[in-house]
Amino acid sequence: MAKNSILPIFIPQGGCPHRCVFCNQREISGCAQPPQLAELAGLIPSDFPAEGELAFYGGSFTALPPDVLKSYLRFAAEQKEKGRISHIRVSTHPAYVDEIMIAKLLSYGVDFLELGVQSLDDTVLEQAGRGHGSKAVFAALKALASSSLAWGVQLMLGLPSDTEDKDLASVEKILPYAPQTARIYPLLVIENTPLASSWRKGSYLPLSLNEAVSISAKMYALFVLHGVRVIRMGLQPTEDLKVGGKSLLAGPFHPAFGHLVRAALKREQMAMAAVGHENEDIRFLCAKDDLPLVFGDQKKNIESFAVGRRAAVSGVDLPPGSLAVAPYDKGAKSKPFAVLSERDFLLKFTQTYRSPYCI
Repeated sequence: MAKNSILPIFIPQGGCPHRCVFCNQREISGCAQPPQLAELAGLIPSDFPAEGELAFYGGSFTALPPDVLKSYLRFAAEQKEKGRISHIRVSTHPAYVDEIMIAKLLSYGVDFLELGVQSLDDTVLEQAGRGHGSKAVFAALKALASSSLAWGVQLMLGLPSDTEDKDLASVEKILPYAPQTARIYPLLVIENTPLASSWRKGSYLPLSLNEAVSISAKMYALFVLHGVRVIRMGLQPTEDLKVGGKSLLAGPFHPAFGHLVRAALKREQMAMAAVGHENEDIRFLCAKDDLPLVFGDQKKNIESFAVGRRAAVSGVDLPPGSLAVAPYDKGAKSKPFAVLSERDFLLKFTQTYRSPYCI
């Protein structure tokens, strides 16, 4: 579904039973409060495509007061019945997902649920103020995996007491439950949050951009290798949530964070494909749609291989994600030494850091 066919309705911290140390949805979403029922219809533009999706974001949807939850669900179901939308998506907290709630969502025509897992490490969850441990998350994962509801997960890296190993273990523990999608968010320090106070006192140090990109690339690789579509990495930039904005205090923010992650992973693939040709002038061959990733941010990928030798890139008729190294001089007509498929690369790459949790 095209991004412009998703209509987000923000319910900032609506239904949230706890105050997570990192969260201020009002600052992140730019929305001050959940919409009243009478306002909902006016939020759908008259030209919104009928195949579009209505998405409730920014809170714990299934933890809303029962009357509010019912009114939102009824509204969304009515819009779907009228043909104004075709899909309904909700985002929620693991402690408020069970078989009964899933059945209720399905009865109102909800198509997709995003589960805010964040981490599966008990110490991390406790210090983040989530109000539950990993047991509650596993119960929600089991309920969703056993249902007919499509669903995905959201994970966060860089939380207090978090480590790269814990982030990767969280991914690996989720994989057996087979979510359809995943979002990966590096933790940012947002104004008016408990984390902002910790950062100002010097008791919390956020990840650097390079650290966040490196960890996210490994998480992304594990998900993609196991058929989980990563639909977003990094928060959506807003006027306040950007470098120099009033809400963002610190942390690994970049408006094209997802591109940085995919380009970093492509650089690893380039290095793997170039093994055995370290002293040769080389040309990387890839699908034309992959050219921006092979070049990398500000052409840093290809320039890193052009130190002490010539290196170039050509877009050719290769499967998406595949990469080949060929002699430099013959341009796009070069015959590749060998083709490294995306799957073969991911298998070799993830073997360097997979843990016993991985399936």
